[in-house]
Amino acid sequence: MIPVLDDNLAVSADVRQFFQELRHKPGFTGELALDSAERLIQSTDNSIYQVVPQGVAYPRSTADVSAIMKLMDEERYSTLRVAPRGGGTGTNGQALTDAIVVDTSKYMNRILEVNTEKEYAVVQPGVVLDQLNKELKKSGYFFAPMVSTSSRATIGGMCASDSSGIGSLLYGKTSDHLQTVTMVLANGHVFDSFAMDDAQQRAMIEKGGAEEKITKTVKEIVTSKRKQIVEKFPKLNRFMTGY
Repeated sequence: MIPVLDDNLAVSADVRQFFQELRHKPGFTGELALDSAERLIQSTDNSIYQVVPQGVAYPRSTADVSAIMKLMDEERYSTLRVAPRGGGTGTNGQALTDAIVVDTSKYMNRILEVNTEKEYAVVQPGVVLDQLNKELKKSGYFFAPMVSTSSRATIGGMCASDSSGIGSLLYGKTSDHLQTVTMVLANGHVFDSFAMDDAQQRAMIEKGGAEEKITKTVKEIVTSKRKQIVEKFPKLNRFMTGY
């Protein structure tokens, strides 16, 4: 049986206007969809839930993702929300939303660099784990962990859920193999996140801007609230964004 979209799931005027403006924004190259077929495809994942989005955006670059968030950050679009989506393999409905889905798996799925000498790879978030490991296998490497959904799970989604799976006790979780993550903040600012020592933290704070604010705020929270964090937060062995 194929579900039918009823009037209660109609696309809002705000979303239509947002997509119309985004489509004509200089430099935006992504694909935008409001049709029922695309929305139904994006309404389910590997969980028991179904949530129909009002629209779907398929960015082709980090610049496209930034453009989406910059426009959404404007006051007139303050009620709109997004949910990033990779392969849709999550079992808790993390990628589902009744607002706008941003799917990176369609176009942002390239392996940009493999450096076996320094043992790192640079990939876009829509790269599938099996795709990456097929490339790494040529040099005798693989990216841990070995999740059961490796034929569909994207690296971006694995970062979001800190995927573990078979072999993680030996090889570690996804977070154990990340050196730098380039992320787009809610206001569209592009930010490179990486483990920093005290000297790097001071340099980042002195730099100013969004990097300074984020670094300073996180440092203040984890130091001034350490007692409460230790007492109240559950002892999870993964950085689970869904909990």
